[in-house]
Amino acid sequence: GRRAAAAASHASSDSRRPVLQSALRMVDEGGFLIMPNEHSGTSPPESFERSLHGLESSYDAGSLRFHDLLEGLNERLDAMTLLEFERNGHVAIKSLLDKSQTELLQKNVESAFHRHKFDAYIQKLRLLGEDAEDEELKQAAACVRSEEEAKALLDEWSEENDCPIPFLQVFNPHRGSTEEARALSQVVLSPLLGHIAADLLGVRGVRLYQSAVFHKAPGNGETSWHADLATAPFDSNDMVTCWVALTHVTRPAHSPLEFASGSHRDLALPYWYTKEGMENPGGDPREYDVESHLPLQPGDSTWHHGWVYHSAPPNESDQVRVALALSFVAQDAHLLPRKRCRRRPEMEDMESYSEWIEEVKPGAPAAHPLLPVTFSR
Repeated sequence: GRRAAAAASHASSDSRRPVLQSALRMVDEGGFLIMPNEHSGTSPPESFERSLHGLESSYDAGSLRFHDLLEGLNERLDAMTLLEFERNGHVAIKSLLDKSQTELLQKNVESAFHRHKFDAYIQKLRLLGEDAEDEELKQAAACVRSEEEAKALLDEWSEENDCPIPFLQVFNPHRGSTEEARALSQVVLSPLLGHIAADLLGVRGVRLYQSAVFHKAPGNGETSWHADLATAPFDSNDMVTCWVALTHVTRPAHSPLEFASGSHRDLALPYWYTKEGMENPGGDPREYDVESHLPLQPGDSTWHHGWVYHSAPPNESDQVRVALALSFVAQDAHLLPRKRCRRRPEMEDMESYSEWIEEVKPGAPAAHPLLPVTFSR
């Protein structure tokens, strides 16, 4: 298959642990789950396991019942799956959500995307302006006042620069008090997804770093090769992203994620090469195997390590490609210090972490209410 070069680090596996942990507790008779304060020693009441099988949300937007995930978790994360993630830096977990759960997630993701579409356009214009060092574009983006103006500006810039129109991305749609935000928070803060993340990374617990909706319309361009930890402000090797397909991604024309297998363990590439060298290391002997886990149906997921290089081809189909990505970091991850660093994080995630990063001291543990612990052993 196709091959590509990529950057790397290392993640370790861990022994299997029971899903029901003292980090979870019941908060009312209805059986709703939340995470306690990360420093508390709260243990689950006796009714926890019994109530979990009746778990429902009272939100009008609907509920996602995750006991099905619980029942199949051991089968999904067997020793071979953990070994595959350790070696390759990515795995697929098919049927992560069932049909009704997926349909509910599709509905709320679509609603959240349209609610925040204007912000997504502005974020993309700012990022393009920074990457291209285009002061005119950055100034024009600052003056845009409507979604129509933003779309026209993006279309015009893409045509002038002879490049495909880029996809749109909405950060953290689970935050806020809207109906869809409350419904989405039931998914992204699920301790069961956090449990999968912790087991893949081999850590005692994880924080939710961010959620993101990726909306790639027909004709939108490729996603360039990158590693997620290069855009995140953490001094850690322990990060994993769950990418949930919400549309059919069954062939290359649908723009699937493609992973450079094993690239998360390549320390030499980011140590010796520049950013440009990592993106296009012409003649470099690495030539990683590239895998995409096709076909993916709505509700299927892929999980990839924060240092594994990945990309996606253009959307050459006639359908919009929609996915929800959830990124988790180790519970004890620290922020990068301001001094003695070779480089700073790339700009891609700045819209996401700008809400909290000034409230956490550089080099300190990344403990903040917007980075909740979703699972802890």
